[in-house]
Amino acid sequence: MLALADVMLIEILIMIILTFIIIIIIIIIIIIIIIIIIIIIIIVIIIIIIIIII
Repeated sequence: MLALADVMLIEILIMIILTFIIIIIIIIIIIIIIIIIIIIIIIVIIIIIIIIII
């Protein structure tokens, strides 16, 4: 019974660790997407300013 409880505990820990890893990966992806969107917006603004100046 003790061995079974240990296995269950290890499985729960693995699930928790995997969940945290997945959440961290999702957060990183979201941050990268936000950075890309900000860069695109800045480029578009610069292009618009250049067009207005010309």
